[in-house]
Amino acid sequence: MKFDIQTILNVCFAISITAFIYQNNSLKDDVETLKGYAQTDTDKTWDRLDSIDSQIEELNVSIEKVTSRIDDNFIYSLGLAEKIDLNTTNLTNLYDGVEDMSTKNFESLYEAIKFNEERIIANRKAMLDLANIMSR
Repeated sequence: MKFDIQTILNVCFAISITAFIYQNNSLKDDVETLKGYAQTDTDKTWDRLDSIDSQIEELNVSIEKVTSRIDDNFIYSLGLAEKIDLNTTNLTNLYDGVEDMSTKNFESLYEAIKFNEERIIANRKAMLDLANIMSR
């Protein structure tokens, strides 16, 4: 009986060890499978990060271009502001010059009319005197 119990115990141990070995192999296969998935996920993550890095680089280049254009436009607008100020000054000077010329021309015209009026009055007086002299 002792022999039979020993045999039963040995068979049970053998079955248990076989089950542990099978379970260990199964777990190793699962770990290898999970390592493969983890590596695949890691590779995909690195690919996405590389894609994001390239997109960030493209955005930085675009930002530099836009910043450069903004700087160019600002410099151009400063030049335009100076030209507008210069044109405003020129127009003001031109208006003042035209106003001065028209005032001077008006004064000259007024003096010429006044001079001619005096001459007309003097000629009229001379004609009246002449008519008086002739009618006597």
